[in-house]
Amino acid sequence: ENDRVLLETHHCPQCKPTAWRICDVCNENLLSRVCPVCRSKYAAQILHQWPSKSEIDAAALPEPPCSTMLRKLIASSNIAIYTSSSGKLRFSLPRDPTLPAHRREYVQAT
Repeated sequence: ENDRVLLETHHCPQCKPTAWRICDVCNENLLSRVCPVCRSKYAAQILHQWPSKSEIDAAALPEPPCSTMLRKLIASSNIAIYTSSSGKLRFSLPRDPTLPAHRREYVQAT
């Protein structure tokens, strides 16, 4: 299998970058396992990269279209909803919890 491409460097954080070389296929197979040379943890395999808060803020994502409906639902019930676009947790608490559920008035909080 001479058609495999050797990478410039391996992904072991313990070994020196130029201590040994590995082909792309073998490198993929080693991710999230142990280094074949020093037996330390090899580079992690990232299956899904979650965006950081700064990346979400930079994207300036609009609120979902159902946000108006969610606000109405929050205002009339005792639930909490976290919106990642604003980074806020919205919830409502009953003014008088002794009243029956169908007669309660709720106060919104953030």
